[in-house]
Amino acid sequence: GMGVAAVVINNGQDSKEVKATGNLPVFGNANNDDYIDSRDIDLMERLIADESLDKSAYPFLDANQDGELDSADIEIVKKVIDKKACDLHYVDFENKVKKQSFPVSADRICVNRYFFAEAVDILGLFNNIVLAPQKLTVDRSHMYDMSHIETAYEGGKAPTTELILQNKVDLIIADSWDAKVCEPAMEADPSINTFYVDIYSYGNLVKFVEVIGLFVGADERASQYAQFVNDVNDYIEKGMQGQTKKRVAITYLGTTIAPGST
Repeated sequence: GMGVAAVVINNGQDSKEVKATGNLPVFGNANNDDYIDSRDIDLMERLIADESLDKSAYPFLDANQDGELDSADIEIVKKVIDKKACDLHYVDFENKVKKQSFPVSADRICVNRYFFAEAVDILGLFNNIVLAPQKLTVDRSHMYDMSHIETAYEGGKAPTTELILQNKVDLIIADSWDAKVCEPAMEADPSINTFYVDIYSYGNLVKFVEVIGLFVGADERASQYAQFVNDVNDYIEKGMQGQTKKRVAITYLGTTIAPGST
Protein backbone atom coordinates (compact mmCIF):
# COMPACT_ATOMS: atom_id res chain seq x y z
CA GLY A 1 0.00 0.00 0.00
CA MET A 2 0.99 3.65 -0.42
CA GLY A 3 0.74 4.53 3.26
CA VAL A 4 3.05 2.11 5.06
CA ALA A 5 6.55 2.29 3.62
CA ALA A 6 9.38 4.24 5.18
CA VAL A 7 12.20 5.88 3.24
CA VAL A 8 15.56 6.75 4.76
CA ILE A 9 17.10 9.83 3.16
CA ASN A 10 20.87 10.28 3.51
CA ASN A 11 22.36 13.43 2.01
CA GLY A 12 25.85 12.81 3.40
CA GLN A 13 25.15 14.78 6.55
CA ASP A 14 22.24 13.14 8.26
CA SER A 15 19.62 10.47 7.86
CA LYS A 16 15.92 10.86 8.37
CA GLU A 17 13.10 8.36 8.26
CA VAL A 18 10.20 9.53 6.16
CA LYS A 19 6.77 8.02 6.65
CA ALA A 20 4.98 7.34 3.38
CA THR A 21 1.39 8.32 4.17
CA GLY A 22 -0.21 8.42 0.72
CA ASN A 23 -2.03 11.62 1.76
CA LEU A 24 -0.48 13.82 -0.95
CA PRO A 25 -0.94 11.94 -4.26
CA VAL A 26 0.87 14.52 -6.39
CA PHE A 27 3.55 13.48 -8.87
CA GLY A 28 6.81 14.96 -7.65
CA ASN A 29 6.09 13.89 -4.07
CA ALA A 30 8.76 11.25 -4.58
CA ASN A 31 8.83 9.82 -1.06
CA ASN A 32 5.02 9.86 -0.76
CA ASP A 33 4.91 11.73 2.54
CA ASP A 34 2.88 14.84 3.44
CA TYR A 35 5.22 17.37 1.81
CA ILE A 36 6.92 18.27 -1.44
CA ASP A 37 10.35 19.42 -0.30
CA SER A 38 14.10 18.93 -0.65
CA ARG A 39 13.85 15.35 0.56
CA ASP A 40 11.99 14.51 -2.64
CA ILE A 41 14.86 16.00 -4.65
CA ASP A 42 17.38 14.00 -2.58
CA LEU A 43 15.52 10.78 -3.32
CA MET A 44 15.15 11.55 -7.03
CA GLU A 45 18.85 12.31 -7.35
CA ARG A 46 19.79 9.04 -5.63
CA LEU A 47 17.50 7.02 -7.89
CA ILE A 48 18.81 8.74 -11.02
CA ALA A 49 22.44 8.26 -9.96
CA ASP A 50 22.03 4.57 -9.12
CA GLU A 51 19.93 2.76 -11.72
CA SER A 52 20.15 -0.47 -9.71
CA LEU A 53 17.80 0.95 -7.06
CA ASP A 54 14.17 -0.20 -7.22
CA LYS A 55 11.91 2.67 -8.29
CA SER A 56 8.68 0.68 -8.06
CA ALA A 57 8.22 1.56 -4.38
CA TYR A 58 7.83 5.24 -5.27
CA PRO A 59 4.66 5.81 -7.33
CA PHE A 60 4.95 9.60 -7.62
CA LEU A 61 8.45 10.04 -9.03
CA ASP A 62 7.48 11.06 -12.57
CA ALA A 63 6.54 14.71 -11.95
CA ASN A 64 5.95 15.63 -15.60
CA GLN A 65 4.31 12.31 -16.49
CA ASP A 66 6.53 11.63 -19.50
CA GLY A 67 7.34 8.08 -18.46
CA GLU A 68 10.89 8.85 -17.32
CA LEU A 69 12.64 9.93 -14.14
CA ASP A 70 15.20 12.58 -15.01
CA SER A 71 16.37 16.12 -14.26
CA ALA A 72 13.16 17.58 -15.74
CA ASP A 73 11.19 16.02 -12.88
CA ILE A 74 13.58 17.54 -10.35
CA GLU A 75 13.12 20.95 -11.96
CA ILE A 76 9.36 20.71 -11.44
CA VAL A 77 9.82 19.86 -7.76
CA LYS A 78 12.14 22.85 -7.40
CA LYS A 79 9.48 25.09 -8.94
CA VAL A 80 6.86 23.81 -6.49
CA ILE A 81 9.17 24.46 -3.55
CA ASP A 82 9.86 27.98 -4.85
CA LYS A 83 6.14 28.57 -5.62
CA LYS A 84 6.89 29.12 -9.31
CA ALA A 85 4.41 28.42 -12.11
CA CYS A 86 4.39 24.93 -13.60
CA ASP A 87 2.06 22.09 -14.52
CA LEU A 88 1.47 19.42 -11.90
CA HIS A 89 -0.31 16.07 -12.05
CA TYR A 90 -2.26 14.58 -9.17
CA VAL A 91 -4.52 11.59 -8.54
CA ASP A 92 -8.14 12.65 -7.99
CA PHE A 93 -10.81 10.89 -5.92
CA GLU A 94 -11.71 8.70 -8.91
CA ASN A 95 -8.10 7.49 -8.98
CA LYS A 96 -7.53 9.31 -12.27
CA VAL A 97 -4.44 11.37 -13.05
CA LYS A 98 -5.35 15.03 -13.59
CA LYS A 99 -3.18 17.85 -14.89
CA GLN A 100 -3.45 21.16 -13.06
CA SER A 101 -1.60 24.45 -13.39
CA PHE A 102 0.31 25.50 -10.26
CA PRO A 103 -0.16 27.59 -8.21
CA VAL A 104 -3.92 28.10 -7.98
CA SER A 105 -5.53 31.39 -6.96
CA ALA A 106 -7.98 31.11 -4.06
CA ASP A 107 -8.93 34.74 -3.48
CA ARG A 108 -12.62 34.22 -4.31
CA ILE A 109 -13.91 30.76 -3.44
CA CYS A 110 -17.24 29.04 -4.12
CA VAL A 111 -18.33 26.08 -1.97
CA ASN A 112 -21.63 24.25 -1.99
CA ARG A 113 -21.40 22.03 1.09
CA TYR A 114 -20.59 22.54 4.74
CA PHE A 115 -17.64 20.19 4.94
CA PHE A 116 -16.08 21.87 1.88
CA ALA A 117 -16.26 25.10 3.89
CA GLU A 118 -14.64 23.28 6.83
CA ALA A 119 -11.81 22.16 4.58
CA VAL A 120 -11.32 25.74 3.41
CA ASP A 121 -11.30 26.86 7.05
CA ILE A 122 -8.60 24.29 7.89
CA LEU A 123 -6.48 25.93 5.20
CA GLY A 124 -7.04 29.39 6.71
CA LEU A 125 -9.05 30.60 3.72
CA PHE A 126 -12.59 30.73 5.12
CA ASN A 127 -12.82 34.51 4.68
CA ASN A 128 -12.14 34.04 0.97
CA ILE A 129 -15.50 32.29 0.42
CA VAL A 130 -17.70 34.68 -1.59
CA LEU A 131 -20.38 32.32 -2.97
CA ALA A 132 -22.21 29.67 -0.95
CA PRO A 133 -25.70 28.18 -0.52
CA GLN A 134 -28.15 29.49 2.07
CA LYS A 135 -28.08 25.96 3.49
CA LEU A 136 -24.60 26.87 4.70
CA THR A 137 -24.98 30.57 5.47
CA VAL A 138 -28.20 30.10 7.47
CA ASP A 139 -27.88 26.65 9.05
CA ARG A 140 -24.26 27.17 10.16
CA SER A 141 -24.43 30.86 11.03
CA HIS A 142 -24.15 29.99 14.74
CA MET A 143 -20.73 28.41 14.06
CA TYR A 144 -19.09 30.88 11.70
CA ASP A 145 -19.20 34.57 10.95
CA MET A 146 -20.35 34.53 7.32
CA SER A 147 -20.94 38.24 6.88
CA HIS A 148 -18.15 38.37 4.29
CA ILE A 149 -19.97 35.98 1.91
CA GLU A 150 -21.21 38.19 -0.91
CA THR A 151 -23.86 35.93 -2.44
CA ALA A 152 -25.93 33.21 -0.76
CA TYR A 153 -28.11 31.34 -3.23
CA GLU A 154 -31.23 29.29 -2.48
CA GLY A 155 -30.97 25.61 -1.73
CA GLY A 156 -28.02 23.48 -0.76
CA LYS A 157 -26.67 22.30 -4.08
CA ALA A 158 -24.60 23.89 -6.82
CA PRO A 159 -24.93 27.52 -7.89
CA THR A 160 -25.59 28.44 -11.49
CA THR A 161 -22.82 29.08 -13.98
CA GLU A 162 -24.01 32.68 -14.14
CA LEU A 163 -23.59 33.19 -10.39
CA ILE A 164 -20.06 31.78 -10.52
CA LEU A 165 -19.12 34.27 -13.24
CA GLN A 166 -20.96 37.21 -11.69
CA ASN A 167 -19.13 36.72 -8.38
CA LYS A 168 -15.75 36.53 -10.14
CA VAL A 169 -14.98 33.21 -8.46
CA ASP A 170 -11.46 31.89 -9.05
CA LEU A 171 -11.72 28.56 -7.18
CA ILE A 172 -14.69 26.20 -7.03
CA ILE A 173 -14.86 23.26 -4.64
CA ALA A 174 -17.74 21.10 -5.75
CA ASP A 175 -19.34 17.67 -5.99
CA SER A 176 -18.37 15.72 -9.08
CA TRP A 177 -21.91 15.89 -10.44
CA ASP A 178 -21.76 19.69 -10.40
CA ALA A 179 -19.52 19.60 -13.48
CA LYS A 180 -22.50 20.69 -15.58
CA VAL A 181 -22.30 24.16 -14.04
CA CYS A 182 -18.57 24.30 -13.27
CA GLU A 183 -17.21 23.28 -16.67
CA PRO A 184 -19.10 26.02 -18.61
CA ALA A 185 -17.87 28.58 -16.08
CA MET A 186 -14.26 27.48 -16.61
CA GLU A 187 -14.73 27.62 -20.37
CA ALA A 188 -16.07 31.17 -20.10
CA ASP A 189 -13.29 32.23 -17.72
CA PRO A 190 -10.09 30.13 -17.96
CA SER A 191 -8.77 31.70 -14.73
CA ILE A 192 -11.33 29.63 -12.78
CA ASN A 193 -10.17 26.30 -11.35
CA THR A 194 -12.36 23.53 -9.95
CA PHE A 195 -11.49 20.69 -7.60
CA TYR A 196 -14.11 17.95 -7.33
CA VAL A 197 -14.68 15.98 -4.14
CA ASP A 198 -16.42 12.67 -3.46
CA ILE A 199 -18.86 13.59 -0.69
CA TYR A 200 -19.49 9.92 0.11
CA SER A 201 -15.85 9.22 0.97
CA TYR A 202 -14.97 11.15 4.10
CA GLY A 203 -11.76 9.11 4.29
CA ASN A 204 -10.47 11.10 1.33
CA LEU A 205 -10.81 14.42 3.16
CA VAL A 206 -7.17 14.42 4.34
CA LYS A 207 -5.99 13.83 0.77
CA PHE A 208 -8.30 16.56 -0.48
CA VAL A 209 -7.04 19.08 2.09
CA GLU A 210 -3.42 18.18 1.35
CA VAL A 211 -3.81 18.48 -2.43
CA ILE A 212 -5.76 21.74 -2.30
CA GLY A 213 -3.37 23.09 0.32
CA LEU A 214 -0.39 22.45 -1.94
CA PHE A 215 -1.97 24.17 -4.94
CA VAL A 216 -3.19 27.27 -3.08
CA GLY A 217 -0.03 27.77 -1.01
CA ALA A 218 -1.48 26.57 2.30
CA ASP A 219 0.58 23.38 2.35
CA GLU A 220 1.97 23.97 5.85
CA ARG A 221 -1.50 24.17 7.39
CA ALA A 222 -2.61 21.17 5.33
CA SER A 223 0.37 19.14 6.54
CA GLN A 224 -0.33 20.08 10.17
CA TYR A 225 -3.90 18.86 9.75
CA ALA A 226 -2.72 15.62 8.14
CA GLN A 227 -0.25 15.07 10.97
CA PHE A 228 -3.03 15.55 13.52
CA VAL A 229 -5.24 12.99 11.74
CA ASN A 230 -2.32 10.57 11.34
CA ASP A 231 -1.54 10.81 15.05
CA VAL A 232 -5.18 10.15 15.98
CA ASN A 233 -5.31 7.15 13.64
CA ASP A 234 -2.05 5.78 15.07
CA TYR A 235 -3.38 6.21 18.60
CA ILE A 236 -6.56 4.31 17.74
CA GLU A 237 -4.66 1.56 15.94
CA LYS A 238 -2.36 1.06 18.93
CA GLY A 239 -5.32 1.02 21.29
CA MET A 240 -7.07 -1.61 19.16
CA GLN A 241 -4.11 -3.99 19.10
CA GLY A 242 -5.23 -7.33 20.43
CA GLN A 243 -8.87 -6.26 20.37
CA THR A 244 -11.59 -7.93 18.30
CA LYS A 245 -12.87 -5.45 15.74
CA LYS A 246 -16.60 -5.38 15.07
CA ARG A 247 -18.70 -3.75 12.41
CA VAL A 248 -21.16 -1.25 13.86
CA ALA A 249 -24.28 0.20 12.24
CA ILE A 250 -25.58 3.43 13.78
CA THR A 251 -29.32 4.00 13.70
CA TYR A 252 -31.20 7.20 14.38
CA LEU A 253 -34.98 7.08 14.80
CA GLY A 254 -34.96 3.68 13.15
CA THR A 255 -32.98 4.79 10.10
CA THR A 256 -29.54 3.41 9.35
CA ILE A 257 -27.09 6.24 8.82
CA ALA A 258 -24.79 5.86 5.81
CA PRO A 259 -21.80 8.11 5.05
CA GLY A 260 -22.96 11.24 3.31
CA SER A 261 -26.60 10.94 4.43
CA THR A 262 -26.28 13.16 7.51
